[in-house]
Amino acid sequence: MTVTSDNVKAIEGAQIILLALKPHLRLKEQVLVSLATGITIEQLETVVGGSIPIFRAMPNTAADVNQSLTCICSNTDDETTYAWIESLFSEIGKTQRIEEKLMEAATVLGACGIAYVLRFIRAMVQGGIQIGFDAETASFIVNQTVMGASQLLI
Repeated sequence: MTVTSDNVKAIEGAQIILLALKPHLRLKEQVLVSLATGITIEQLETVVGGSIPIFRAMPNTAADVNQSLTCICSNTDDETTYAWIESLFSEIGKTQRIEEKLMEAATVLGACGIAYVLRFIRAMVQGGIQIGFDAETASFIVNQTVMGASQLLI
């Protein structure tokens, strides 16, 4: 692995480039994957010249435990390239292809949704403490209950 502040040098020879910030360089013969919220494929095409496959991906924080949901969209319909990108994100959880117009909604539902669920779980634990359980027992009961409910839905 090489660490450099030279963006052009950093991508030389790379087949996949993941961007978490707006790109400022021209790429050739590569696949670009942007994790930048709110930057459209059209905007990325303008920056890179529009001649390469561009993907937008929105994983969520459950990637820390390999249970992320990553929504993916692209300007290509090349199945081989799409499957390749999906396989990369499958390493941290599940993937879902969506239309780009739904990417902001995917951020709210899939990425921010984690925070809503955690808030709900926290409230359940606090309720368990209020009705007499110690924090550890309440947390165990709530976590197992939520996991069981999730598995029932799945």
